[in-house]
Amino acid sequence: MERRLPDGSLAGGSAGWLAPIARWAADRSGFPACIVENARDAALPGLLETLLDLDPGLGIGTDPGQLANAARGTLQVLRPPPSAGAWLEDAAEDVVSSLGLRLVLWMPPATLTAVEAEAAGFLARCARRFRCPDLPPAHSVAGLKAAASGPGVEWLGGPLATSLKGAWPRARVVWASARQDYDGLVASARTAGRSWLCWTDLDGPFRVRQVRWALAETGRRGRSVLVEPRVSSPGWWPVHGRTLDLSAAMDRISLAGGQRTGLMAALTGCEPEAVDLLEALLGMRVPEEEIVACLRGAPDPGVALAIAAHGQGLFTLEDVAGRLVAPPVQRAFGQHPEVRRVRRRTFSSIQERVESQEAGIPLDLIGHWAASSQGSLPEGTLDWSIGPEAAFLVEVVLRAGPDTAEVWRAAADAALRLGDPHVASRFAETALAMDASDPVTRSRILFTQGRAAFRDSRFPEAERLLERALDLQREALGPVHPETGKTLHALGLAQARQRRYREALKAHSHALAVLRKHLPEDHPDLAVIQHGIGQVLIHLGRYEEATRAYHRALAIEEKALGPDHPSVASTLHAMGQSLVRQGRYGEALEAFRRDLSISERALGPEHPSVAGTLHALGQALALADRSEEALECFHRALAIVERALGSDHRDVANALDAIGQTLIRLDRVEEAVATFRRALEAKERTAGPHHPDTAATLHALGDALARTGDHEQALECYRRALSIRQITPGAHHPFTAFTWHAIGQSLSQIRRHAEAVDAFDRALAIKVRALGPDHPETAITRFERGRAMRNSGDPAGVAQMMGALGILERELAGDHPMVRAARTALFRSDTG
Repeated sequence: MERRLPDGSLAGGSAGWLAPIARWAADRSGFPACIVENARDAALPGLLETLLDLDPGLGIGTDPGQLANAARGTLQVLRPPPSAGAWLEDAAEDVVSSLGLRLVLWMPPATLTAVEAEAAGFLARCARRFRCPDLPPAHSVAGLKAAASGPGVEWLGGPLATSLKGAWPRARVVWASARQDYDGLVASARTAGRSWLCWTDLDGPFRVRQVRWALAETGRRGRSVLVEPRVSSPGWWPVHGRTLDLSAAMDRISLAGGQRTGLMAALTGCEPEAVDLLEALLGMRVPEEEIVACLRGAPDPGVALAIAAHGQGLFTLEDVAGRLVAPPVQRAFGQHPEVRRVRRRTFSSIQERVESQEAGIPLDLIGHWAASSQGSLPEGTLDWSIGPEAAFLVEVVLRAGPDTAEVWRAAADAALRLGDPHVASRFAETALAMDASDPVTRSRILFTQGRAAFRDSRFPEAERLLERALDLQREALGPVHPETGKTLHALGLAQARQRRYREALKAHSHALAVLRKHLPEDHPDLAVIQHGIGQVLIHLGRYEEATRAYHRALAIEEKALGPDHPSVASTLHAMGQSLVRQGRYGEALEAFRRDLSISERALGPEHPSVAGTLHALGQALALADRSEEALECFHRALAIVERALGSDHRDVANALDAIGQTLIRLDRVEEAVATFRRALEAKERTAGPHHPDTAATLHALGDALARTGDHEQALECYRRALSIRQITPGAHHPFTAFTWHAIGQSLSQIRRHAEAVDAFDRALAIKVRALGPDHPETAITRFERGRAMRNSGDPAGVAQMMGALGILERELAGDHPMVRAARTALFRSDTG
């Protein structure tokens, strides 16, 4: 059988780049060594097929020293290491001549460059030089061709562009980023037409899921490639162009008992999974001659080994049909008639299990079904509460229907539960556009749409949608129906996010009253509402009432869910924050420590939520004047988020901020400066150079620099922070006033008193408007303005300082640190 290479030449040596090498090898005259430049291991199988026809005793290896053991008069292919230059110059010609060998030097570009300096003479005598074309690995081309009949390709690495060109030289290829929003993904899928569509930037399950949905919604099947996704995509055919290093493949085959290791490794094309199969066959004592015969002349060596492995019982066709298998096995049997029959039976079974709401269907099986099956879901099968499988059920609906308002609503609800509010809104819009005249169905769509808007931080829109849902529910279901209660709770959450806490409290309380009529006292939904009531009460400053609400939620959750459930940890966390605001630090620490213990057991000690609890625990310890323990918590939190989320995540910056503030309290100011600089770099990368969070870190860095006495650099930081804060949160916000105040202090320290007075004036105007004329913060700025006036020689400054001190003494206790500091400053005579 003639074996055609990806470039169109025949591996038998009758055409293409191999024929001249074959002629040279057959001609025993001239210098006995030749060079193949630009050598690519993907082309080795074709070369060996050609040379084996000339010499069945052909040898191949990577160790020049082994040539001394070669059979006399044979053909040898050597892929020398880059360090072989001296051997080639000094010994190669003698070894080759004494044994009558014909030597083909297989030279990748880097190897040839490395040996040229030491072996210039020997290489010059190799008068014949051949050039290897830039071929993709044969298994990558074969894999793409085989996968063309499947739902799509999961590309696992290697030269994709050249492999696609090798498989379909005239095919058009379109590249699309999975980082587009969902509308953009759908548009890319629609406009690609008959082109191959290659998706990049698949950095997690969210991106892969969205791409699969977009392809299903547009009815596209096949001619799509997921380029090196970080998660597997069940149902898509795994293909790659990766190869093993020849010497590594030879070592593995040698350990498995092979003798002609170089020949067998090269004949596999160094496809990793083909070498796996070869090792398995050798381990089953399959004769080496049979394996070589199987590989020789095989259009696809991996497929030949897969067929041999199946014959030895290493896997069954049911294995191929039921789960992802190695690429050569998929190529060999993916379209086998029996595999297709088994797959159809499997898909039918999965559909029956979905319809009966059976839990625990393996994700790879349901993913295969979603990607490959044209079967639809019955409209009655809408309770998609079986977890991550819901993503695949949405894919089935998008691909095969039924196309009704209720099904689209269920898809929207599933998208929302999977953390994709934008897509949920889109699906809900589609549901509303259908015949959704039934008020109950329409209210449910609006409810899902409102929750999606809430999750997408569109709180006014969420409130409007939920109010529309509530009106329909009250009319169609009555004011005390459970669905009405759930909508009231969601409405309260939306109002709370808009800082309308009294309205939110009313909505939550109404929801609680409604649901208590239908649910037992220990139902988890009641705990969720008590939790929401607690959050609103905190914002209203009613901390003791908030703590009582959290205690009620906690009692329900411990009874209904168990003492170690993650929901218990969440309520303990909120309770701890409420206790901190009351100054009850001991109780807060107890709540946070219990939260930490549950979270570590439930989620693992390296989960980002554990880092959040450590951060809260550290803040409580810092407020309790236990700064060393707080610092330890913040460092643990930082280590977790850096490992779990990467150094460019906003939680890393927040942890660094907390560490810096704690170092300030411990008077380790130089360390604090370095830490705040790291936090600033992280904030600029994650939030951007003009974000309010960046301004907060700039201000903190300025404070730390001021403590070191570097007021010029501190002033630069404050002014950068001010330029941000004047835009967000705005020129009249208290945060902006605090930065003007800090600028005034730094200007005073470098004796630019007139400029300092102007800065304090700016701060004072904002504080009077935002906080009131008698607020302690306003009084402090008034005091510092008076001090700057006094230091500039204006005697009116002393009267202003005395007036501000009077306010502080009236509003704060007489021994308050601010009062003591003001008294000391008032009676000092220096101008520092």
